[in-house]
Amino acid sequence: MSAKILDEITEEFLVCKICFEDYKKPKVLPCLHTFCEGCLVKYVPGKARNITCPLCREETALPDNGVAGLKGNFLISSLREKLRTGNMEKAGAADDGDTRCHSHGDCPVRFYCEPCEIPVCAQCVKKDHKTHKHVFMSDVVTEKREHLSELLLAAREKVPVFETAIRQLSEAEDSKREERERVESEVISTAEKVVAAIQQQQDYLLTMLDSIYLAEHRELQEEKDRVETELVSLRSSCDFTEKVLQFGNDAEILSVTNQMTGRLQKLSDVPLGEDLKIDSLSREIRYVMRDDDMSWVAEKMGHVECHMRVDRHSQLVEEIEKTIEKFSKPSSGMDLARDPENPASPKKVKPSERRPTSLIPNGVPELEDEPLWAKSNAPFAGATLLLQTEAPSAGLRPCGVAVRGEMDIVVADSDSMVVQVFSSLTGNLRHTFNVDIYPKDVAITPEGNIAILGCDGSIKLCTPQGRLFRHNDSSGVVDPVGLAVDSNGRFVISDADGHQVKVLNPNGTPAFAFGGYGDDDTQFDDPSYVAVNHRNDIIVSDEGNHCIKVFDSSGKFLRRFGTQGEEEGQFDHPKGVCADSHGNILVADWLNNRVALFSSDGQFQRYIVASTDRLRRPCAVALISDWKLVVSEYNNSRVKVFRF
Repeated sequence: MSAKILDEITEEFLVCKICFEDYKKPKVLPCLHTFCEGCLVKYVPGKARNITCPLCREETALPDNGVAGLKGNFLISSLREKLRTGNMEKAGAADDGDTRCHSHGDCPVRFYCEPCEIPVCAQCVKKDHKTHKHVFMSDVVTEKREHLSELLLAAREKVPVFETAIRQLSEAEDSKREERERVESEVISTAEKVVAAIQQQQDYLLTMLDSIYLAEHRELQEEKDRVETELVSLRSSCDFTEKVLQFGNDAEILSVTNQMTGRLQKLSDVPLGEDLKIDSLSREIRYVMRDDDMSWVAEKMGHVECHMRVDRHSQLVEEIEKTIEKFSKPSSGMDLARDPENPASPKKVKPSERRPTSLIPNGVPELEDEPLWAKSNAPFAGATLLLQTEAPSAGLRPCGVAVRGEMDIVVADSDSMVVQVFSSLTGNLRHTFNVDIYPKDVAITPEGNIAILGCDGSIKLCTPQGRLFRHNDSSGVVDPVGLAVDSNGRFVISDADGHQVKVLNPNGTPAFAFGGYGDDDTQFDDPSYVAVNHRNDIIVSDEGNHCIKVFDSSGKFLRRFGTQGEEEGQFDHPKGVCADSHGNILVADWLNNRVALFSSDGQFQRYIVASTDRLRRPCAVALISDWKLVVSEYNNSRVKVFRF
């Protein structure tokens, strides 16, 4: 055997990818990755019942006796022994040499236990597997080889698909980088144009200011000159009259009396002080700038968005997903969790206990220490935390969330008089605007504006940039909690203390109300959040009665589902609700720390996210799309986005 081949075998097969040393008691995981038993013991937390492969991140259940119960890798052990003894003459072909049993010393392994699906020795047959059906390995190995060869061939055929996917994803990365550079250039160019236009407008305004100032100054100067002339005349006449009165005789005084009287009366009638009739004194030069002018400038700058598109990658991605689904399903006959050294090791891993790992890049950075589980049909499905937003202020209380155009996450902060808008792509705070009232919930109108429910039951309508353009006063709501807007623009408000739901017309006038205190189908006990589906049915979270009730658009009762408890389909103080495009209903189960998915008729489907996904006290929920969920954690001052 050449040294080169020996080096390749050592590197490829006999080196643990955790410690990067030769295997010591190799253990194989269901994903077929092998590691040292000691390395896995250190890798797995103390009392963990599952193990996640360090390489591919596939999760599987551990045997009852932990890592020790995992199946040993006979091939690794055999190759290691051959390298140790230098017996590698047959390394390139099938080796007919005996494999020794790990449990019974030098006893050769020559039998195959069909129930356990493992090779065993004669001692194993007599003791641990005596009640099992077993055959000679030579009788089944050909069939197994052929079956594995067929599977290998099918798997190899998928390699070009993945290679093509990687190549096209790399091209997509380059394309995305070019898109960023292009958009950055467009933003800079637009900003330069806007700045140039603003500079031009500044020059125009300053020129206009100079023109107005010169005209006003000229008028004032002319008036000032006139008044100064009159003052000189007044002083001259006063001096003349004073001297006549002081030094003139009676005849002289009487001779000029008429002349002096007329002159003095004329001078006395000249307007002075407040009596001056000067137009420029009644005018003021001002700069007029409306409060919304700056937001108008921002709007003219446009915005950056990311549109979903169907392109040449779609069929490829669909093919990859089908392949992943096929290779993620465990074989009904394979028992990779059982160890021939420990026949009492565990039963098979059930499909519902295994979460297949996605091989498609997520498109967003994976957050450290967060679970990364792909979509599953299991009743309790894990979710991927895409991002979490944290406000600059630690006092954020996100009591209401809404999604605008799949780009903006709008958050009502009940502890301050502001609404915050975050990017659904990055989680960064885009902008904040004051609403002069403590907001309880937010919703998006059909026109794309933001509706804000105040603590007094009033509704404020703002543009996406936060400019208020309409205010509807309270319509008798005692304790407003939830707000929804249907496709007709009607406002749906839940009144917790009033135990009812009120519906307002688009202009803010009352349309109708329904409910009342109680536990009947048409009554409520502290209704919290509300939502509407694609049929404009009204979905109400009846928190005190621990259930969800659905009414049609006129307030007629349709159905209810849920009772108090911790089991599937039960709630403990449900809060936020929302509906997807198919009418399925998502419910934030407050005290059970989970979000559950129900069909449109109220049948429990599965859990979307739960405490195992580090969810704590979910409050409000909203959907970015049918597979991306926004959840507010009121007590943790966070808003999280999950992919499910």
